[in-house]
Amino acid sequence: MFSAQKKSDSLFLLVILFIAALLRLWNYGELPFMHDEFSALFRTQFNSYSELLEKAIRPDAHPAGVQSFLYYWVSIVGFSEVWVKLPFSLMGVASVGLIYCIGKRWFNATTGLFAASLLAMSQYTIFYSQLARPYEPGLFFGLLAVYFWTRIVFDEKPKTLDYVWFVLAAVATAYVHAFSLLLLMIQALTGFVFVRGKHLRTYLVALIAVTILYLPYLPVFFDQMTYGGVGGWLGEPDVSFFLDFLSYLFHYSWIYGLAAAFVLMFITIVTSSVKQSLNKFRIIALVWFILIAAIAYLYSVYRTPILQFSTLYFVFPFLVLFLFSFTKDLPVSWKASLLSILMLAGIYSLITERQHYQIMYQQGYDQIAFHVKQDMALYGDKNVAIVWHTPNAEMIEHYVDKIGVEVSSLVIEDDKNHQALEEYLKTQDADVLIYAWTDYRDLSYLAYFKSMFPLQVKHEGFFNAAYYVMAKEITVMEDKDKSLISDYILQSIGGESNDYAYESNLPAYSPSLTLAMGDLSLHENDVLQLSASFHLVGQPDKSILVLSITDTLNNSLFWQGKSLGSLLDKGSSDGTVFLSRRSAVFKDMPKEATLKAYIWKQDSSYLGVKKMTLSTSRQHPYHMGIFTKIVEND
Repeated sequence: MFSAQKKSDSLFLLVILFIAALLRLWNYGELPFMHDEFSALFRTQFNSYSELLEKAIRPDAHPAGVQSFLYYWVSIVGFSEVWVKLPFSLMGVASVGLIYCIGKRWFNATTGLFAASLLAMSQYTIFYSQLARPYEPGLFFGLLAVYFWTRIVFDEKPKTLDYVWFVLAAVATAYVHAFSLLLLMIQALTGFVFVRGKHLRTYLVALIAVTILYLPYLPVFFDQMTYGGVGGWLGEPDVSFFLDFLSYLFHYSWIYGLAAAFVLMFITIVTSSVKQSLNKFRIIALVWFILIAAIAYLYSVYRTPILQFSTLYFVFPFLVLFLFSFTKDLPVSWKASLLSILMLAGIYSLITERQHYQIMYQQGYDQIAFHVKQDMALYGDKNVAIVWHTPNAEMIEHYVDKIGVEVSSLVIEDDKNHQALEEYLKTQDADVLIYAWTDYRDLSYLAYFKSMFPLQVKHEGFFNAAYYVMAKEITVMEDKDKSLISDYILQSIGGESNDYAYESNLPAYSPSLTLAMGDLSLHENDVLQLSASFHLVGQPDKSILVLSITDTLNNSLFWQGKSLGSLLDKGSSDGTVFLSRRSAVFKDMPKEATLKAYIWKQDSSYLGVKKMTLSTSRQHPYHMGIFTKIVEND
């Protein structure tokens, strides 16, 4: 009986591992690089490891482990997507096996199987398994360290080899990611609660060995702390973050969520007659997750924002183990049925609702290059300008070169080289503009380009990127009857004649466009756009286009300003300035709050406002689709 049960568990595990591998390696040759991967790969091109350490590792926020591995790995396999990513994906499959082993050791084989099945099909783990970054190695080595930590702490006679493997896994964990290191430290302290007698000395020796092997890196670690981390661009979290995290864990899917709830409830009901003892591993799993989450949250609120989904990647498996820890070993038929329900719902939501293989396999950089080649074949006989709005054009150019298309383009950064852009557009005398942005760029430039190329011929959206073809005349379009998406105007002043809607020679505030937030009704994919056309005599930086939100007591909830000179030719007195913000900025604003748009003139120069407009435009639902709920456009 026991042998048959053991064989069925082994068969279930093999099926789960096969599915885990299939979901991670499906159509693997089509998986492109993402921004963070490019960033790491470009930082491998040094002549020596010491140069890598000083120029790539020391200024970075991540420990040296993965960057060091990539330095040597790329020297062997080159910039091949398949070979660069493969070790990380294989670690992802191995992590599924490790969580089974830990679950079985801590609780029972049934708990291990359910935990492994969730890790196997979760978009959370699949995504990071397909990314050549520190997350999957941190999870893999962290789980490996926990497995051997369990043996040396709780086995009556741990083997010498168990200590050796623990030390090696722990050192690797420490060198991969700061939060995998934090979990390791909490894990090491937890051991002192349970280790007694003669094993305590050996346990201390193992921890000292880990510390000694990490000591050479401490000077670099302290230098990295002075550079800061991701807090410069992350927002401060609120408690809703954890609800969003749980929603993401279950694919923002009612189908998958209900299936998981049904399985958990069924397990609870079936085992309710079985006395549940105060299991020490259940307490450990829950405490580890809560501690890491609380530390990240409090640090984000009171110091620097660091909390994001990836922060919890190394500890979330213990939350999963806790959730499934209340079951005892089930009959084979029950186990097969419940695992099938859970995995079918998870895989269905992964493919159809989360659209993982469409979004993940059609990233911005490779798809932008593909569409440029396609559209240059259509419009190459016309004057075409190509603008990359990206922090690093080399990432796009990697795929432009790879697919073999030669184009002349200009790279812009927000408000940093607008003069070069103006000169480029004049030189090209373009009838068609191909414009692509990547990495959450300021969409004010999109509005700016629309003012010159008002016909939208094409719009493609990808994760954290978008691609547009715009034209000055309808004759450019192949299908002359095709309907074009236009912005929706909320409010405007002026523009009816050549007269100025507002004039002033004194420091003053212009008339404002005013809306109650409750009347705004922004869609999740909307962008709020503010524009002002003007004639200015004086210092353009002393006049600011402002978008503000205040509560009922006139307390400021949001304020953003942009100088009228930000998109103005040198020596010019006429211009239009644009200010754009994505709807996510405003989603938590109270409905009774008031939104105002106006120009704040701070000196006595002359300003004449021809037109000021507040409008919305709709972006593609895939822009943040790997992490957020995908809300299709109406």
